[in-house]
Amino acid sequence: MGFDTSALSTYTEESVKEIFSRSVLGAKISSRMNRMTGIKSSEAIPIMNMEGDLFQANAACGFNDGGKDLVIEQRILAVEPIKINEVFCIQDLEKFFTQKILPGGSTYTDVPAEVKFIELVIEQITKTVELAVFRGEKGGADALASLNLFDGMNHIIDDAITALEIPTAQQHALTTTSGNITATFDAMFDSMPDDLADNVEQNGDWAFYVSHATKRIYERDFRTTHGALPYNSGFNKDEYDTTGIKIVSCAGLTATPSRVILTRESNWWLGTDIDGEETSLTLKPGAGTESDFLYLVGKFKMGIQAKFLNELITNI
Repeated sequence: MGFDTSALSTYTEESVKEIFSRSVLGAKISSRMNRMTGIKSSEAIPIMNMEGDLFQANAACGFNDGGKDLVIEQRILAVEPIKINEVFCIQDLEKFFTQKILPGGSTYTDVPAEVKFIELVIEQITKTVELAVFRGEKGGADALASLNLFDGMNHIIDDAITALEIPTAQQHALTTTSGNITATFDAMFDSMPDDLADNVEQNGDWAFYVSHATKRIYERDFRTTHGALPYNSGFNKDEYDTTGIKIVSCAGLTATPSRVILTRESNWWLGTDIDGEETSLTLKPGAGTESDFLYLVGKFKMGIQAKFLNELITNI
């Protein structure tokens, strides 16, 4: 019995939206962002802001303009075209992949191999999204080519620092090493302007984005400082100092010392064309002399943007 690929193309084309939604929008970090779907090239994120005291005394008649401006701005969220082109030898799949997914005593007909294969594709897309969301640098020269397709969080922050769009007081030259990490978190939290600090409880969606290694160092640092008893009984490893600010460990932020980002989760926007007609994913056997090969072909668009640059707090 061979590796039957006759139904693969139909399977993937009919399920393409579900597949991309699970892998792109379902990734750990992108699931925490605002999502805009159906973007073909770019979309403006509207920003409206009004500050100051609106109240006036009502002792006299007349209309007195309080002089408060409604500031309307926008940030452009651009998506970049991404494609997937992979080819697999069906004979290799029969020798290795197909055997591994079958339970003992079963035959090739007992498991729809294409379903398991697509699950692996979804898993790999998800992993790559997690990396690119942080490390993406359009036009860069990273070893992982997909990181060069659109700008990620690190690039957006670096550009904002250069353009003085992140206040100097919210930039910290601190590392995430043992013995210093708690001070880093404290300094970043303390540098929040009053209006942002008031925002923490009101909105409830603030988060520290850190690497997996940085989060482990933070937990150990807390245990070293306060002892095992409070660590085991009252310490919430996923929250900073009882503030309600989440500590989110991310695959895209690497090792230590590494960048720490403090902002609202809703400050990040992810755009895709997953709902658009340009999205496709097929898994199909070749024809004629290419019949020994299985082709995985896909395309979609993706990009990210921060809405309020002055609400970003980071170490550099």
